[in-house]
Amino acid sequence: MQSDIKVHYLSKLVRNWLYSIIDNQRKRMLRKDLGLFLGLLSPKRADVILDVGAGLGTLANVLAEEYSDEVFALEPDEKKVEYIKTKHPQIKAFSATASQIPFPTSYFDKLYVTMAFHHFPDQGEALEEFRRVIKKQGLLLIHEIDPSHGSGKTLKFFERKIIRNGTIFLTPRELKNIVVSHRFKALEEKNANRGYLFLAENEKTSDESSGWMD
Repeated sequence: MQSDIKVHYLSKLVRNWLYSIIDNQRKRMLRKDLGLFLGLLSPKRADVILDVGAGLGTLANVLAEEYSDEVFALEPDEKKVEYIKTKHPQIKAFSATASQIPFPTSYFDKLYVTMAFHHFPDQGEALEEFRRVIKKQGLLLIHEIDPSHGSGKTLKFFERKIIRNGTIFLTPRELKNIVVSHRFKALEEKNANRGYLFLAENEKTSDESSGWMD
């Protein structure tokens, strides 16, 4: 029994050590597009913000430390959620999926997804859930890889053909079309050092904002 506990403890230590290395690497990578991301999201202290597919909470931590008092992180991997809670306790991390967010209607001012939208098995279902939890005229910001050229082509080939994980990469036009089809208003699109960013506004009616959905 004690041996099992030691193995579990050592395994957790090694995992968290590796996570910490990855977290620091991602922090360095973030710097290239952070200004562009912040300019589009325009976070305020009073904003309630949700990071969907937060990974190790690297970006959510930047927002929580410097820009907003209420930053939530949705991550389906419970081990990563545990890491976020330990390493970045100011973030309100929880385990869930993009299609089932355990929060009331119109709870968040802003919601963003960085390099995770292509992993969602049902992107339309996720967008409907985003529309539900984001306030009327709240913002949705998606940072994605363009699979039509450059490193995006390589990544798409690697994930679809080598790993075979069923990812769905979208070009900027394809992403805009699907987001608008779920009744968001397209606001802005920007090329980034890595991929592109797409900003949209939730076009909820007053009835939907108060909880009624058609």
